[in-house]
Amino acid sequence: MKLNSPFIYFFVLLSFISSFSAFAQNEAAEKTTVDYRLETFGSAASQSTTPFWIHNNTQGIVPLEAGHAVLLGNVSGFHKVNENLRIEAGMEIAGLTTGIADSIGKSSAGAFLQQLYAAVAYRSLKLTIGRKPVDHSILDRSLSSGDFSFSPNARPIPEIHLEMPDYVTVPYTKNYLQFKFDIAFGKFMDNAYTRAVKSPNAIYAQDILLHHKSVFFSIPKLSEKIPIKVIVGVEDCAQWGGWNSYYGNLPQSFSDFFRVMIGSGGGSGATSSDQINRLGNHLGTYSVRFAYSFAPVEVALYKQHYYEDNSGMEYANWSDGIWGAECRFLKQPFLKKIVFEYIQTTNQSGPFHFPFHKVFPAGMKPRIGGGDNYYNHDEYTGGWSYFGRAIGNPLLTSPEYNRNGSLRFNNNRIRALHCGAQGNILPDLSYRIIETWMYGYGTHGAPFLKRKYGLSSMLECNYALPYGKGWEVGIQLAADRGSLYGDNFGGLIKVAKTGVIIK
Repeated sequence: MKLNSPFIYFFVLLSFISSFSAFAQNEAAEKTTVDYRLETFGSAASQSTTPFWIHNNTQGIVPLEAGHAVLLGNVSGFHKVNENLRIEAGMEIAGLTTGIADSIGKSSAGAFLQQLYAAVAYRSLKLTIGRKPVDHSILDRSLSSGDFSFSPNARPIPEIHLEMPDYVTVPYTKNYLQFKFDIAFGKFMDNAYTRAVKSPNAIYAQDILLHHKSVFFSIPKLSEKIPIKVIVGVEDCAQWGGWNSYYGNLPQSFSDFFRVMIGSGGGSGATSSDQINRLGNHLGTYSVRFAYSFAPVEVALYKQHYYEDNSGMEYANWSDGIWGAECRFLKQPFLKKIVFEYIQTTNQSGPFHFPFHKVFPAGMKPRIGGGDNYYNHDEYTGGWSYFGRAIGNPLLTSPEYNRNGSLRFNNNRIRALHCGAQGNILPDLSYRIIETWMYGYGTHGAPFLKRKYGLSSMLECNYALPYGKGWEVGIQLAADRGSLYGDNFGGLIKVAKTGVIIK
């Protein structure tokens, strides 16, 4: 049996379940919980690729290549040591009959570890080590087009992650101001994938390191007479270190680590661009959200601003980002949530990156702007992607869609209208609808000769079977139209079983 056989991975999963169960049975029942989920699904399409909204925002699990079958196994649990201390662990394994198709049409069956983590939480702080999705966005995870920093699109990156996941009141503010934060250090593990899909002469990077941090502030209520909740936050992410096939080893000493942490320029060993700007590939978001509740309805307006460098941080590209509205109906089961978003990334601080530092006198540091080229980078040529998929918003076309072995985002200038709705047709029958109208313009450096249009739709229904506790069946029907992703229609059918091993 080959080491990468799906049976090996699922044997590991069963061993993990058995170990956690044995541990739990030795503890008080009320202190320990272990849950599991087993799911299998398969899809088919009229074209060779999976429709956009069946494939994207699936945490990197659903292959781009159509006609696949997937088996997922997930187990997670926690043990409450005392009122202040809690231990968590989880594992998820995916087995595929066809691998995630690369840009030159290769694929292979196999299995991979999707999640594997352990965490310890003490009071409001939590430390997680391993592969687990990042989720602290102000955007709705199931209906939004996707956060610009971390959306549920790519596979989770292994990291050491310290966070305060829930808002905590700032001292002496009488609960009028709350905050939460996170900071993480990780490493990209897609070296083999990059080598397999790149064109023969492409410049590429390996052993890339990751750093990201965020802080969010919340005002739960402006006043007793104005029940408006306000959230503002900033997130900064960076790819750094590693090796580039053209530049060789990239800076990753302790001093370089400190430069990345504070966002300063590189030292003498860095490329000229990183010395002038900031060391590594930095990007991030500013987020603001206003929510107004008038029972039984909550309405929210939000803006997520995206930046790649100082020009974006100074709002030279102010029109870019996500402009959204969300409405929750707290007592209307048929329509529980609805989301509308306008997404724009066409500005990018202008079409050209003008070298102001060469024009102004020495000692002056004016803003360097233009040609931000979202998600792309010269040293980290795969840009803000992992296993070929955008880590952030998937409407910026992921490199895995490329057919020529390019590792870059070849369509990062888009305008889109996006909407989503979710609710229950019957108590046990839920639905989700997503509709996205997109225009793609390519990039500033390589624009499309003619803008491309796309319409991507998806209807999902899930039915919890009244017999057989924990069983669920689901179906997704999706279609793409236009020149952006072609004309395509497809569907996905799934069967899932959830349950509790220990409670």
